[in-house]
Amino acid sequence: MVEEVDEVALRPARRRLLAAEPWADPALVEQLLDAKQTIAQALTARFFAVRVDGEVVAYVDLYHDGRTAQIEDLATLEEHRGHGYASALVLRALEEARQAGCDLVFLVADAEDWPKLLYGRLGFVELGRYVKLIRPG
Repeated sequence: MVEEVDEVALRPARRRLLAAEPWADPALVEQLLDAKQTIAQALTARFFAVRVDGEVVAYVDLYHDGRTAQIEDLATLEEHRGHGYASALVLRALEEARQAGCDLVFLVADAEDWPKLLYGRLGFVELGRYVKLIRPG
């Protein structure tokens, strides 16, 4: 169900999810999409997707340097949630990171948000915390 794709294949789904955020404006969305290419120039970046009827409905990024990997930007379009796509994507990214020789694979989750529970069920344990400060408007 999970396939490796190029970053461009994820853009319609990413654009749709980003545009739904209250802080999003079209220029910012495009800047965030372009940032994926910048990341891919700095380290190995791989992209995985689940398609339904040819459309990407869920995706995840995997970044690694051959020793350490980060699973990042996991998302599923709202109408496709509840089918196990997120779990399948995380497990595939984890498998690919291990095959690439990474002995530390991590992801970041908000302490108060439900994905933390999903990641725990998939075998991830809390390693630490950090604080992100945001200045409103």
